[in-house]
Amino acid sequence: MNRTGSRPLSRRAFVAAAGVGAGCLAGCLNRSEEPEGDSEDEPEPIELVDHPGDEPIEPPEEYRCPVCNMLPADWDNSNAQLVHEGEGATFFDSAGCLFNYYVDPAKEGGPDAEISAVWTTGHESLDLIDATEASFVLEHDQERIDAPMDSPVPFADRDDAVAYVEEYDDLTEDDIVGLKDADSEAASIY
Repeated sequence: MNRTGSRPLSRRAFVAAAGVGAGCLAGCLNRSEEPEGDSEDEPEPIELVDHPGDEPIEPPEEYRCPVCNMLPADWDNSNAQLVHEGEGATFFDSAGCLFNYYVDPAKEGGPDAEISAVWTTGHESLDLIDATEASFVLEHDQERIDAPMDSPVPFADRDDAVAYVEEYDDLTEDDIVGLKDADSEAASIY
């Protein structure tokens, strides 16, 4: 015991505490390996896949979603795909990733080329549907859907989307949007 009545700090405890403290401090101070000012650089261009553009195709087995890096081929109950005119296609594991990409393709490394076709997996049919004609429910309770992460719920028919929101007290018709209505606020949910 020391003068204050507490046990003295052993050498081993002191070294361990100093190591943990230094590790925490280093983690907080060194947030990035990038030199300061380089964080605004353009993202790496994504790899696009040849696509006929007139109908959906199966996602390649090893293709990674440009938004979350998951494998869309593993998510046939929720994946989506988008075609850039004259450039090729990219694939997503969920409608949530599709929303994020659609709002700002360049942010995810996508080309400036016009978007010519988009498909997403319909909630009820589990078939790929035309996402430009679909109605998306901005679902906030992900326990109600089967998707790899937070995601809007796509319906081929607006009436089906309305029936879906009427099942829940926390959803209204205001939570139904079209893909063209997707903006950074809607995408930020996912």
